[in-house]
Amino acid sequence: MGLELFGIWLPILYHSLYGFYIWYRGESNAVAYPWAGNWMYSAQRWTGAITFAYIVWHTWHLRFSGVHLLTYPGSAFGKVQNELFGHPWAIAFYAVGIICASWHFAYGLWLFAAKWGITQGPIAQRRWGYVCLIIGIGFVAVGAVTMYSFLSVHQQPFKPTGNELDSFTMR
Repeated sequence: MGLELFGIWLPILYHSLYGFYIWYRGESNAVAYPWAGNWMYSAQRWTGAITFAYIVWHTWHLRFSGVHLLTYPGSAFGKVQNELFGHPWAIAFYAVGIICASWHFAYGLWLFAAKWGITQGPIAQRRWGYVCLIIGIGFVAVGAVTMYSFLSVHQQPFKPTGNELDSFTMR
């Protein structure tokens, strides 16, 4: 629990709140000045907000509701399947969440390197941009394959029957 709190939740919460603060403070001028940088600024903010909503929803449903996955880890695959089966809106939300999180991360890497002077000059920034594009596409591809596996495999049971605790104890 401490590792989750200090290694995952608090850093993501800080990043999210700081991102919302930057968005609140900043002014988007993508319509008045339709340059690529202005559109990227807006896209970074919107994908961050969508990713935040996706992470909250995903974490709530998979970590804090239903079957307790720390007690019954074998139920994880079935729990995600149950979330997706028969819910087209959930499939769409997962897909949009994966795309937004992947883009936000990949562009965030590019922006970090450009702002902190790691990639100096247009040639280095363009090359790093291609690397970040490959990273983003790779994350989307992994997310798509993962979603496909949840949707294509025969639905797995996810509710503990009472005897499952014996099969998950440490040996």
